[in-house]
Amino acid sequence: MFHAEKLRKDPGNPLAGQANTEPPPVVLQDSDNEQAEYEVQGVLAVKLARGKLRYRVDWKGWDEDPEWYPASALSNSPIALQEFHQANPRRPGPPRNLTYWLDCALRDVLPEPKDDDDVPA
Repeated sequence: MFHAEKLRKDPGNPLAGQANTEPPPVVLQDSDNEQAEYEVQGVLAVKLARGKLRYRVDWKGWDEDPEWYPASALSNSPIALQEFHQANPRRPGPPRNLTYWLDCALRDVLPEPKDDDDVPA
């Protein structure tokens, strides 16, 4: 016997009728390339690892994700980052280039990657 809290869903083998349909990625197009990304529902947590910011993210339409992502992976979700840091001012961050990312979002252009994208301000 074991407690029900120990039970977890097996994403690779769901019961009949319980298969979750994965949401399609959002395709972002720049003048030279095309990239597929998924929508951020919200930012859950932040940590500083070796001087760089890492985030836990709630992806829209997906189960809980235990991965920690670098700040640069969220450069196309600056509003979610800004909301998280406004609600959690004592946590590490925000990223040094958050203002630049917000400006790019207002102009509807993809931000150019920079060497200090993962560094806190």
